[in-house]
Amino acid sequence: MPVRGSALMIFLLGGCVAQDVGPVAPSARFEDPPTRFLEAFEASCIGPAREFRELSTGALECREFMAPAATAAAIVEYDGYPQDLPQLVIRFLASEDAPGYRVDSELFLNVPQRTGLARRIAPSDPRITRQINRLYRAAGGEPM
Repeated sequence: MPVRGSALMIFLLGGCVAQDVGPVAPSARFEDPPTRFLEAFEASCIGPAREFRELSTGALECREFMAPAATAAAIVEYDGYPQDLPQLVIRFLASEDAPGYRVDSELFLNVPQRTGLARRIAPSDPRITRQINRLYRAAGGEPM
């Protein structure tokens, strides 16, 4: 599955919902283990502004810092804390689910606050779901 650019940058295709909401969460079914999809995701999360994390078996995450102007805008718009910069986050959770495997995704802007928990700001553009579904199809998955 060819992966070009940042998987996180699809977040920028649309705006964000002003309040905290559940993140965009397209899912797909795979007949076989989604190894190729998850390996391609990991390979796409490289670079000085990106950090790959394996949260647990089948749970992978990529966090990416944004350009300075976008970072400043997110801090101002969502009352962020300048000493802990916002990041774009995409997470894939793979699990066995008869008949085959299921991959769920989460996509959000994580904006740390001065006090309390970070805000998760979800994108509001349906083009993001379509883009993730194209990635699933390219890896042999069937979007749900």
